[in-house]
Amino acid sequence: MKMLPLRAAIAAALLSAALGVSAKPLVVCTEASPEGFDMVQYTTAVTADAVAETIFNRLVDFKPGTTEIVPALADTWDISEDGLTYTFHLRKGVKFHTTEYFKPTRDMNADDVVWSFQRQLDPNHPWHKLSSVGFPYFESMGFKELLKSVEKVD
Repeated sequence: MKMLPLRAAIAAALLSAALGVSAKPLVVCTEASPEGFDMVQYTTAVTADAVAETIFNRLVDFKPGTTEIVPALADTWDISEDGLTYTFHLRKGVKFHTTEYFKPTRDMNADDVVWSFQRQLDPNHPWHKLSSVGFPYFESMGFKELLKSVEKVD
């Protein structure tokens, strides 16, 4: 029980130090180099460790150490009675990253979510053919057969 205040103090110190740090390169230590940084094109744990958890956000996440689904980019979601339709309600005010070559002018929205799924699902999507290796996780999990459509409601 005496460790809890020490852990809280360490967490507070790290948080205050992190708030004072300006943008710097992201350094990720892994046992090998990731194949790339577009997570949907790769399936190895190395790439997932370097990319999926550090760069990308998902609609939902797992509560750490459990299989309980918790909000992420979606703050709530509805599932139809037949279990076939999921409606995600997106969190407001989510910002994209900014780099020297990418200066977003708006918040993330439903069009971005639809785009992310469509590039994997629709062979006619302009970005579908740009993947040099396809979308192995999406394809191997049967999402092309399971996912009939992704639509923006509003």
